[in-house]
Amino acid sequence: ELVGADVDSVRKAIGADRRIGSSFLFPGVGYGGSCFPKDTQALLRSAADRAYDFKILRAVEEVNQRQKERLVDKMEQHFTSLSGRTIALWGLAFKPRTDDMREAPAIPIIERLLAKGATVKAYDPAAAPVARRLFDGRIALCERSYDALAGADALAIVTEWNEFREPDFAKMRALLKAPVVFDGRNIYSPERVLVTGGAGYIGSHAAKALHRAGYRVVVYDNLVAGHRGAVKYGELVVGDITDGAAVRAAIRQHAVSAVMHFAAFLDVGESVRDPAKYYRNNVVGALAVLDAMAAERVQRFVFSSTCATYGEPIETPIEETHPQNPINSYGESKLAVERALPHFERAYGIAAMAMRYFNAAGADPDGEIGEDHAPEIHVIPRAIASATGGPGLTVFGDDYPTPDGTCLRDYVHVSDLADAHVKALEAIVETGKSSAYNLGTGHPHSVREVIDTVARVTGREVPWTLGPRRPGDPAVLYAAAHKAHAELHWTPRLPALEAIVRTAWDWHRTHPHGYETR
Repeated sequence: ELVGADVDSVRKAIGADRRIGSSFLFPGVGYGGSCFPKDTQALLRSAADRAYDFKILRAVEEVNQRQKERLVDKMEQHFTSLSGRTIALWGLAFKPRTDDMREAPAIPIIERLLAKGATVKAYDPAAAPVARRLFDGRIALCERSYDALAGADALAIVTEWNEFREPDFAKMRALLKAPVVFDGRNIYSPERVLVTGGAGYIGSHAAKALHRAGYRVVVYDNLVAGHRGAVKYGELVVGDITDGAAVRAAIRQHAVSAVMHFAAFLDVGESVRDPAKYYRNNVVGALAVLDAMAAERVQRFVFSSTCATYGEPIETPIEETHPQNPINSYGESKLAVERALPHFERAYGIAAMAMRYFNAAGADPDGEIGEDHAPEIHVIPRAIASATGGPGLTVFGDDYPTPDGTCLRDYVHVSDLADAHVKALEAIVETGKSSAYNLGTGHPHSVREVIDTVARVTGREVPWTLGPRRPGDPAVLYAAAHKAHAELHWTPRLPALEAIVRTAWDWHRTHPHGYETR
């Protein structure tokens, strides 16, 4: 801190030694719990009994105690006096996902605040009953996080619960007397995330979600399919993912701590006609990004994968454990990258989340960004174009084994997908573990249902013609996404097809020429 070093960079460097790992190397207000503090103190007592000065362990204990005091010291430095101040605390347990307050840093922090004449309002998702017994009415325990902020002079973050990572900062500002946050867990440190393909459809929405969550965004895109106008939430670096040296330079120049990888070709039909293009870009390009990460010791990777890795489903809804047997080159290219990820984790310590999403659809509810492909390949914007006098819509096949003969797909709002990617990144930060997740609503809709919904939302007829089946199109694809719900705490906010279509219609109605609209 004295020399201006980034403590998280120090953590990553130490954690790069796999004998140590980075899972428990977090800066903040000190550790607690029943095991490590007890064992440390027991070792110190044993050393004292034998007249041995265990300096390194004594330093660990002293630093831990000092860290618990420093947050209050910083508050006192800011306010001069804490007497008469109201301090909101988020977090009481010694770590997230427990109600355990044994040796929790919150205890000495609260005691010091009370001793200095401050009033404490606290919120914890699990530990409030324990705190009620410990403090016996001396602090106010709130049922909701924002309740603790009302009328408080400042907020102190003491435990890094995930729900604290993406607050409504405007609401916080309105509730607090002054916009002051003492971030005892560094959860609001502006980490930089490289978003490859961040000028594209899903990547641009992920960039917005990252920006809203407090990250600094660096978009890396060659603009072959992306748009400069979609880059609204970070700096743009123009480059190709297959140029590993350029990717590495961007990572190094911007001190990137994580990568979200969206850059890929995604037209199923084209992938069947030109598989070389898909293997070259989607596989070789992804490996170049991973190679650059390994060289720069960046160890957090969120990968935009696809349900196409499953191929024709054996059973639905599709679980993450479903066999992966793609029936087109697009799905094969994504699966090839997924299969490489465990090897990169073992060799280089890169923790990765593979996000197997189903049919991305809709547009930013704020109307700032949306879908603009050339040519357009997705059914909702094509149906909207047909309804508004554009190219007619072709329905590829009506003889599938489905209720109306057209393909069934799981349409998931693009902003919900973006939020899931942010939650996946935070899960890597919290656990250091890799995994794969399905992202969908679990409720499939046919192409005919989409056409009817577009007609209802726009108030216009959707002209369409029947064409032959496209090579490589499964009849039914929809997700079982309970794993993402349970582990990432992700639930789609806009699951209804009509809501998805309405956001798409709002975008295309106001941007009839996409990002070129003037």
